[in-house]
Amino acid sequence: MNPIKIISIAVLILSLFTACSKDDYQLSSNAVDPFVRFNVLVSSNNVQLQYPEVNSSLVPVSSYKNTSVKTLKIPVTLTSPTLKKPVFVTYSITGTGDSNSFSVKPLGQISFMGNQLTDTIYLSFDKRWSTKQKITLKLEESSDPAITIGNLNTVAPNNSFEVNLD
Repeated sequence: MNPIKIISIAVLILSLFTACSKDDYQLSSNAVDPFVRFNVLVSSNNVQLQYPEVNSSLVPVSSYKNTSVKTLKIPVTLTSPTLKKPVFVTYSITGTGDSNSFSVKPLGQISFMGNQLTDTIYLSFDKRWSTKQKITLKLEESSDPAITIGNLNTVAPNNSFEVNLD
């Protein structure tokens, strides 16, 4: 074999080994800071995506125009590796209009454990709501201080969710 080819191959292999470091390929789930956020997916015609439906082109929204009296399911997702102990996240509810026109379950707190990294808040409508009423849910605090409330960006944190009743 030609000595120039041997040297070229050796230089190529040596450059491949030295070009990559362990810092360049942190693909494990431990490299991601865990965060919790509202994960409501809505199509362009205002139809909420329901489990087990999947659509990877939809982005979570921070508000939703509700026109139905059916129970509204509001998923909250924790982005984290498998949990070693349960995590509880508190949330608050504020609204305009009659606060007795709706009920929420579970009230004030959701939980995550093991591989169950999504919990759902159920918003039921018990009475006729007033025109242009708004209900706002806001994630407040996690039982694990390492978990960030909201996305790790400032553009769409999804730490609060507004339901506009029409």
